[in-house]
Amino acid sequence: METRINQTLPRDFVSLMIRSGNEPTKAEAATKAIINSLLTVGVYDRGQLMAFGRVVGDGALVYCVCDIMVDPRYKKKNLLYQVLNEINDYLLMHRTKGSRVFVTVDRPIDAICRRYGFKYLDTDFQVTMVK
Repeated sequence: METRINQTLPRDFVSLMIRSGNEPTKAEAATKAIINSLLTVGVYDRGQLMAFGRVVGDGALVYCVCDIMVDPRYKKKNLLYQVLNEINDYLLMHRTKGSRVFVTVDRPIDAICRRYGFKYLDTDFQVTMVK
């Protein structure tokens, strides 16, 4: 396994989205998303992206951890911990005292994020919105 920081190709990102059961995005949108990320973390096996996560935001006050995913064939290999360890290290180095870090993930990945100190804003999710 090889961890690559800020080296994920958009086509690898889209391929993993499909394999992990997420709605695929168009190549143009994936390219823009990757380019505009503060951090991308990809875990590769024999040249294929198997786990991924990224941090977006303004790089000062607001950070958002998103697009955490893993190829279903690799779910039991703890790759999400590799991704989240890199993200956690980045946040410890870059965030300031007044900044906020949000995470957007689906279950059961939320349980892993709680191990890194994340907690729900609202237990009934009424403050979390999506459009």
